[in-house]
Amino acid sequence: MLLDSLTINSLIPFIMGDNTIAPYNSGPQLIQWFNQYGFNDTYSRGLPEGLSRKYYTLDRVTKINNEPSKMKKFLESIIDPRRVENNNINKIAEIINSFIKHDKFILKKVNGVYKLYNLDNSDFQGVFSVFEEIQEKILEEINSANFLIWVAVSWFTDPVLYDALVKKRKSGLNVRVIIIDDEINRNSGLNFEKGFSTKRVKPEWNFNNIMHQKYCIIDLKEALHGSYNWTKKAKFNQESMDILEGRELVEPFAKEFVKLASVE
Repeated sequence: MLLDSLTINSLIPFIMGDNTIAPYNSGPQLIQWFNQYGFNDTYSRGLPEGLSRKYYTLDRVTKINNEPSKMKKFLESIIDPRRVENNNINKIAEIINSFIKHDKFILKKVNGVYKLYNLDNSDFQGVFSVFEEIQEKILEEINSANFLIWVAVSWFTDPVLYDALVKKRKSGLNVRVIIIDDEINRNSGLNFEKGFSTKRVKPEWNFNNIMHQKYCIIDLKEALHGSYNWTKKAKFNQESMDILEGRELVEPFAKEFVKLASVE
């Protein structure tokens, strides 16, 4: 079995659509959905065996759960963009992840589609997009780091993120930061060089071209990147950030960081 009974019971409202964010599925729609996973049910004056929508759904999901490969595909289908409105998919995935994490699984977005991964497999790859509470998510990822944190960000004025990096550096991690050498960073009130290894990149050429990167590398396993500068103001902007997981996805960011760090 893939999931325990408590997890399955938590998923039922999202499968039936008996809440405010998941699409509602009538009895015939549930039959059509479950028949894709090996059943041969028909709707005739009601669901098979006289079951209610809830107990029919529970029974079929429990049976699918005995075949892990089918259950994996079924879980992914719950937030298939062909079934769910795009503005609800990320929220539903977040809630479902809060359930299935107890079974050591997680739904991660890969090329715009959520796929199921085993948390015990450190080599999984995926992309997870964040649009709200980005500072909190960055803090969460910083606090999860075990070995290194490399940050390349244009402007850095957020004392909360600064303090989190200092704490990690004091605990023995390799913490390196690359920022622009300009007035905003100079007047940030943050003592970068005292806190951790810092490189300031000067504007270049006739047009004062600047280093405009915004990414953070965690343990060479994760890369956080997007529109979010690490500033106090960014918390109140409409921003986005992607979290890339997997060595193959993260290495290009690490190579670019090393390239930036080596510039005289």
